[in-house]
Amino acid sequence: MSEDTFDRRHDQLKNYFIHKEGWVYVVLAFLIWLGYHIRTLNLSHLIDVVTGNYVLISPDDFVFLRYAREILTQGYLSSIDMMRYYPLGYEQIGEFGFLSHFIVYLYKFLHFFSSSVTLEYAQVIYPPLVFCVSLIFFFLLVRRLFNNYVGLMATAFLTVLTPYLFRTIAGYSDKESFGLFFMMLALYLFACSWKTDNLKNSLLFAGLSGLSTALMGLAWGGVQFVFLIIGVYGLIEIILNKFSDVDLFSYSLWSFTSSFLLILLLPVKYSLFGFLSSVTTAPIFLTVLCGFVMFLSRKGYLSFLDTYPHKLRVPPNLFLFFLSFAVVLLLLLFTQGVSFFSSQFSNIVDSLVQPFGSGGRWGLTVAESAQPYVRDWIGQFGTYFFWLFLIASVVLFFVMVRKIKEYAWHLTLSYVLFLFAFVFSRYSPDSIFNGLTPLAKILFLGSLILFLLGIFVFILWSYRHNEHVYKELLSLDKFYTLVFVWFFMMLVAARNLNRLILMLAPIAAILVAYLFWQVVQWSNSYFKEKNYRYGVLVFAAVLFGLLFSGLYSTTVGIASAAGSSYTPQWQIGMDWVQKNTPQD
Repeated sequence: MSEDTFDRRHDQLKNYFIHKEGWVYVVLAFLIWLGYHIRTLNLSHLIDVVTGNYVLISPDDFVFLRYAREILTQGYLSSIDMMRYYPLGYEQIGEFGFLSHFIVYLYKFLHFFSSSVTLEYAQVIYPPLVFCVSLIFFFLLVRRLFNNYVGLMATAFLTVLTPYLFRTIAGYSDKESFGLFFMMLALYLFACSWKTDNLKNSLLFAGLSGLSTALMGLAWGGVQFVFLIIGVYGLIEIILNKFSDVDLFSYSLWSFTSSFLLILLLPVKYSLFGFLSSVTTAPIFLTVLCGFVMFLSRKGYLSFLDTYPHKLRVPPNLFLFFLSFAVVLLLLLFTQGVSFFSSQFSNIVDSLVQPFGSGGRWGLTVAESAQPYVRDWIGQFGTYFFWLFLIASVVLFFVMVRKIKEYAWHLTLSYVLFLFAFVFSRYSPDSIFNGLTPLAKILFLGSLILFLLGIFVFILWSYRHNEHVYKELLSLDKFYTLVFVWFFMMLVAARNLNRLILMLAPIAAILVAYLFWQVVQWSNSYFKEKNYRYGVLVFAAVLFGLLFSGLYSTTVGIASAAGSSYTPQWQIGMDWVQKNTPQD
């Protein structure tokens, strides 16, 4: 190779890594490796002392291993599992079949490259492998919403956050890690669809997002969170009159693809009426209905309705939203009766305040299904990270509404009051704020109702009395809105069940990463002297390093000690039972 050729290639490589941001992928690759390394530190604790095979962490995971063995030996999975609910058997194997088949194909793939790979090893290693792939789409999603810097910092945090560790560590081979992968993929593709004005590209990404959403539904019931996030986000875009024709067609394709595939592939669990009447999925179809009504209105087919918004002095989009909502309510009233609404309302309130009733056996004896306290959040996230993601949500809200200059601080203050009342109404069991006292319930439900009602009143007031403010309100960044809706939905989820605290981890990581980036941006705008800017940058970098290293140390300690609940004593005992129990 000549010296000129070497210099030219050196310059090309340098240009790629410095100017074309190739360094981003190097850092991402390191974070992926780090995430895999942490999540496989416990492999030595997952060896059966009798057989030498790998064992799983949770007892629930062994059913997937049994199903995978059945697929591997007979080529298919029986429609009824006769080893559960004897003598009738368990019929909803379809919900478990997707992951079981994936484990078998993963085993065949790994076994092709190494004959020493066993089915047990494939199932033990699947969560870290899937986590690594999901980390790629998580980064791409955050980069799409913000930029590379926020994307890398959020990815770094998610790699070491304790609440996200247990469900993605080697040996915890339940549905969550598989479902979370499809969740990141579905949200990333939806963001891609929402960010383009080209109809063909938008429809392509929407269809793929719908497919990913359906696959998540086949893998895990947590798909309800994707439906809630995108459903509520769609309604907000309708209310803010930002639902374009392209948005309508892509949103409709996403909703049709995801719901149709789930009804087709898993009819035991999903039905058309279930989608239309469920609290978690109804917002999607209400958004589609409102979108088509607005589309017809824009095309002039509903001109007879044009006079009503002006007479009532309400925004046309808000009028059409309430009109569509009223039509849906009337249809349900005539088909289901009044009792349907009372039961749904009661279920919503009960699930928010106390999911399993007052001291029911399930809620008391199953730790992961108990309702957590804020104290539990702090224990899992750490004090500093907990406060940072709450502060970050306030900063995000302020940045989102700062275009409304006259009222940005007023709106932000109302959000802060709502956030603290909503979150801290269930602080600890030995406090008046335990989520069950009358005061705690009033703070929790009252703050939510007042905040939402206040937003509606502000929209209506600005439309009637301040056209300038109303136009600023309609110019809110759609992706900031998506992140905020995501955060709010995960707050509700994490408040309801211990096992769902992990759902708060991805959006918390995004918010804290955004906070670091936003502080640096503000310093660049506020300080004219470069020394001050560099000082803030160095301070932010040091603070990020300290926070990351603290989370890393905690996570590594937990991962290194994580073993199976099927302990050596059980392994020896079950070996004796197997050898001394007649087959018949």
